[in-house]
Amino acid sequence: MRRNVFISVLVLLILGGLNYADQNAMAPNIVLIKKGLNITDSQVGLVGSIYILSVAISMFIFGYLADIYSRKKLILIGALFWSIFAYLTSVANSYHMLLLVRFFTGVGIGSFFPVAFAMVADYFPPFDRGKIYAWMNIIPALGAAGGVAVAAIYGSVYGWGFPFRIIAICGFISIVLFYFLLKEPKKGESEPELERVLKEGEVYDYRINWEAFKGIWKKRTNIYLIAQSIPGSVPWGIITTWMITFFVVTYNMPILLATIFSASFLAGCGFGAIIGGYLGDSLEKKYATGRVTLCVMGQTGVLVLLTLALLINLPVYNGTSSSFGNMILEFIQDYLLKTKAGWIFDLYFVAGIFAGFAAPNMGAMAVNVNFPEVRGTVWALNLATNLIGRGAGPLIGGILGEALGLKNALIFASLFFIFSVILFIPTYWTKPYDEMITRKELAIRAKSLKEEVV
Repeated sequence: MRRNVFISVLVLLILGGLNYADQNAMAPNIVLIKKGLNITDSQVGLVGSIYILSVAISMFIFGYLADIYSRKKLILIGALFWSIFAYLTSVANSYHMLLLVRFFTGVGIGSFFPVAFAMVADYFPPFDRGKIYAWMNIIPALGAAGGVAVAAIYGSVYGWGFPFRIIAICGFISIVLFYFLLKEPKKGESEPELERVLKEGEVYDYRINWEAFKGIWKKRTNIYLIAQSIPGSVPWGIITTWMITFFVVTYNMPILLATIFSASFLAGCGFGAIIGGYLGDSLEKKYATGRVTLCVMGQTGVLVLLTLALLINLPVYNGTSSSFGNMILEFIQDYLLKTKAGWIFDLYFVAGIFAGFAAPNMGAMAVNVNFPEVRGTVWALNLATNLIGRGAGPLIGGILGEALGLKNALIFASLFFIFSVILFIPTYWTKPYDEMITRKELAIRAKSLKEEVV
């Protein structure tokens, strides 16, 4: 990997990680937020849903703009916006203020992913995109883990708003790094068909227009990938919002230890994304449907294993230590090693590994079947519909939790992956065809550009 590309991607990863830290910093301190603002589970769920839905709306706008304007400038504007409102979250002192600042934080955060994912496609050729999207998709796990860790450690000591202040300050610092270190690639420069003519000085001047937008929907792979985003993401909205609270309320775990238990699933997601991304690139060189197979395997695996993990009751935690170090030691020695909690902890981790398979491979498919000039818009459509599901998740989880209990709400979430599996299956047929058509058209465009140079 070229040095300037490595540095650019690293800065993108840092900024993306902070996005997910912000998204997950509420979860460990829901009990404190409810008490501090005197609100219910449903109201907390609405805050989470409003936030994620504003991210989805913003993604539509910025994804389209990414196909027209400088992607670096768009990310800088969005990062400044969410950093300001993340800081304002830390001082929110009423329910309505919290709703308002979380909405605007989401608008800023929505600018990042469709723009960044489209930009990254121009750094790497088709058979290497699973790897880089694996690292891009490990961001949710690392960022979420960082967010919940900061919230769990500092929230109970300095108040639930303090973690947002830390995240906002880190956001301001990352903006400076981004401005000086990121190199914006030319559109289409990593496509094998276009690479030579673009190095000779020609510019890929195709831009999104109405005809190009309609062309997105003529590729059936896009339809299936976008359609599966909602049922594939509702579970994530429920799980990331309510799993920690489930462990606290049901099994008497302190917030910090419940966070560690929940993090086993998130850590598995990170490992699964890396395994899935690298394996997807390898399989794709041999089989046109290699990525599809990994998506189906991943969603089926998390469906089965997460449901099983939730159905098995954990022993109630009876630890007595109040100091941080002794609490962790007691948790490991007396709870994980001496009870069945240990292998259930491992089961959550393995379920997370399967859950991580789909994202990098779905991302690579979405890029490879589409032309460079529409990839920002395609990413926006995929990510925004994904976030519609995630946005509904916290509210659905809160309502189901109040009506049926948090355990049943989480089991419902895991069963929802059935619909995602069903919608992935048709891409066994559509994906190879749509990708072949795209590669042929890019070769024609390259020839046309070369003739213009001559």
